[in-house]
Amino acid sequence: MNNVLIHFAAPWEMEDEKTGKTMRGFSLQFVSPYTETREGAVGFRGTKTSIRDEQVFNAVRKHVPCMGDLVLEAKPGADGKLTAVVVGINNVRPVALFKPAG
Repeated sequence: MNNVLIHFAAPWEMEDEKTGKTMRGFSLQFVSPYTETREGAVGFRGTKTSIRDEQVFNAVRKHVPCMGDLVLEAKPGADGKLTAVVVGINNVRPVALFKPAG
């Protein structure tokens, strides 16, 4: 998915209710050129995803907000349905969304 605006990235940690094991990962929120086609909808809908690869997170963490190209893979998700998973981010480019205060 090319040319997305990544506007949020943060680590997360939670305990698996079934196993009690601590799970860790990273949240990303981005806006892509995809637009909603419903009647009356305007603008761009944000998307949230979770990644497990620390190297992918580190590729953007110092640059957010930034533009980038998401590398996606299809993996089995709940009930065997395919899910698109972010496995990389290429061509990271910082952007200035707001003027610095002062």
